[in-house]
Amino acid sequence: MWSDFLLYAVVPVVGINLVGYLMGYFLQTDKFTDASYSLSFLAVVWTYVLLSDGGMELLIYAILVSVWAVRLGGFLLYRIMEMGKDDRFDEMRSGAWSFAKFWILQTISVLIIVSPIMVLGDMQWHAMHYIGIAVFAMGWIIEASADAQKFSAKKKNKSVKPWNLPGLWKHLRYPNYTGEIMVWIGLAMYCIPSMSGIQYLVLVSPLWIITLLVGISGIPLTRESRKERYGDLPEYQKYLEHTDRLFPSVY
Repeated sequence: MWSDFLLYAVVPVVGINLVGYLMGYFLQTDKFTDASYSLSFLAVVWTYVLLSDGGMELLIYAILVSVWAVRLGGFLLYRIMEMGKDDRFDEMRSGAWSFAKFWILQTISVLIIVSPIMVLGDMQWHAMHYIGIAVFAMGWIIEASADAQKFSAKKKNKSVKPWNLPGLWKHLRYPNYTGEIMVWIGLAMYCIPSMSGIQYLVLVSPLWIITLLVGISGIPLTRESRKERYGDLPEYQKYLEHTDRLFPSVY
């Protein structure tokens, strides 16, 4: 279990992110950041499929992760090519250590999030497999829709305000994160039938993505950016008061 994970996950993820960091730092570009994130997941799941003894359960998991990674990675790569740079990295990009801290966090996050792959093997269909796939699918649709709606609105009007965004953004402040969280909750649920004993520890996967998005690099960075731009505007205060963050009437 752990030896396979070291070989099939840790080695490729560390390698990809090390190369991404070096290219990003020396070329002072953000074009490798999001691409390396999605590529890391693809490398892990297909290394497992090709080299491990996993069966159909593993193959389906790899396909689901790939559907998520190709869509998200392709979208983020296209977006950064259009934008030229990511403002979030302006303060850290020029410092070797400050920039490295981001890549270290990304490497650790990928390994934690994809850790349920360790328990997968031959499939014996269980209701939880279907439930997990359904939750994944709903999350994928929500995230893809939110990304497309916001990107389209930004292309039409670069200065569009958060409270004027269309679609899902009218009801939630961060619907893309809602979808992302549901994707990984669904994938973790899909893996539950294969777990026993200490293996349940890999359910830290969805807990980590929630922690990452809610408390570390997702909502906090966006919130601070919006506060600097719109903090004194009455429209923004009204928006905060009447628009939930991730789940209607819950959070």
